[in-house]
Amino acid sequence: MYGFYRLLTYALSPLLPFYLNRRARDGKEDLERMGERLGRAGIERPEGKLIWLHGASVGEVLSLLILIDKIKELFPNVTILVTSGTVTSAKLMAEKLPTGVFHQYIPVDTPRAVKKFMEHWQPDMVLWAESELWPNLLMEIQKNKVPSVIINGRMSEKSFANWKKLGSFAKKILNSFQICLVQNSNEAERFRALGGQNVISIGNLKYASEPLTCCEEDLNIMLEALKERPVCLFASTHTGEEELAVRVHKRLKHTLPTSIVIIAPRHPERADEIVEICKREGLKYGLRSSGDIPKEDDDIYIADSLGELGLFFRVVPIVIIGGSFIPHGGHNPIEPARLECQILYGPHMYNFKTICDDFLDASAGRVIADEDALFEEIHHLYLNPVEGQMLSDNARKLTEKKAHVIDDIMQELYPVFDRAKLLSFSLS
Repeated sequence: MYGFYRLLTYALSPLLPFYLNRRARDGKEDLERMGERLGRAGIERPEGKLIWLHGASVGEVLSLLILIDKIKELFPNVTILVTSGTVTSAKLMAEKLPTGVFHQYIPVDTPRAVKKFMEHWQPDMVLWAESELWPNLLMEIQKNKVPSVIINGRMSEKSFANWKKLGSFAKKILNSFQICLVQNSNEAERFRALGGQNVISIGNLKYASEPLTCCEEDLNIMLEALKERPVCLFASTHTGEEELAVRVHKRLKHTLPTSIVIIAPRHPERADEIVEICKREGLKYGLRSSGDIPKEDDDIYIADSLGELGLFFRVVPIVIIGGSFIPHGGHNPIEPARLECQILYGPHMYNFKTICDDFLDASAGRVIADEDALFEEIHHLYLNPVEGQMLSDNARKLTEKKAHVIDDIMQELYPVFDRAKLLSFSLS
């Protein structure tokens, strides 16, 4: 099976530049750094030991930041390389990575690209925080005998069923990891059933993330602009959810005429689509990228900026999680919970099922079935602030209680640090 996959990806390699260029035209690839996707490094490899951390996109790489801080504290002379696969995550890493930590795009999973990548970077250890398992890349890691750990391991029932059909191929890929640190006991059962080694149910690294930051001056300006207006935030929305937000807002205005909705699209470049919706519905709006501040008669405020959710989570009591009212799988509710928001999400949170179970068990979030129920719940929370405060308090307490996961993860990583000869290197 692996031989077939390798042969297929090798045969398709000549088409790769055309595919990437097409994605670049759609804003899904970084044209200036396209070589990295083909395995050509954008920078030289520093001398000495190097730990490579990989996360798929924004949520994964942000969750790695606290782990990076812990590793830098333990091994100040070790170079850290972070990879991801999206333009948005690369922009955020440019802002947030500490000095001496580098970002590169993950190479596309073809034999030639991954070989170039590995030959250049020669990592001494790999920490993998993505649910996608790329066979060529992981087999190259295995071939080079690089100590590797899967972090925040997650495998949906659908993915498990698909991998199970592949039999020994799945085991061969998973054996790239000496330890599998997974999010809960259900995930652990799936990893073990596929042949994963040393599977440990340890919790979700995202609980250890520091609260999102914001500019204090911007916060004061936004609080003054919104004052005591009823306001809620639709965070990380996708196509179809902005129309939902607008319809809910128009219903809220019948009883709460001063209400305003903030919409933060997952992809800020989609702001023009939201503007068109507002114009079509006859709603007044402000645009963050134009420097607008919410005005008294604005209905919608479009937060089309990167890295500012920490600001908007601080100025709203209620957050509706995007990607959950369409079959996308939702987004991370932990970030608004850390900032004491009242968390609502739709029926499609399957990418965060474990976290949602935690939230429901702790009465820290509410799952909403449809548009009518969403309107009713937002309206109810506006009119019952004491109940809303209890919901937000539960969310904050839950995330604080589980933040110790970073220490548990570091404890499990020590044998792998030792195998990679990082402990002796730090003492030399």
